[in-house]
Amino acid sequence: MTDRRRFQVVPPDWGEAHLTLEAVVAYVDDELARGPHDRATRHLGHCPDCAAEVAEQRRARSALRGADAPTLPPSLMSALRSIPQDTELPPAAGGPLAHTRRRARLGAASRRVR
Repeated sequence: MTDRRRFQVVPPDWGEAHLTLEAVVAYVDDELARGPHDRATRHLGHCPDCAAEVAEQRRARSALRGADAPTLPPSLMSALRSIPQDTELPPAAGGPLAHTRRRARLGAASRRVR
């Protein structure tokens, strides 16, 4: 009989540990599933450090969404358009078989050492 063990991936409960930056961003962007979102909300209720991080992330998100789109100078657009779409890569140093030859030399050297 085989011993089968099942592993379950459990998201952190954030009871004692602080929220990671990724969790803060996902919380602010409303990207957490219900369970992790509820646990993060409970954690934020008693952790002023994480609550401050969430508030700061909300301010940053709001500022970015309210900002005007950047304007690009025409010279940059022209330079970008002049970049070739397809280009040939230079050959690898030592030619295409250099790696294979080096491995063969190392193999021969190891046989001599034994």
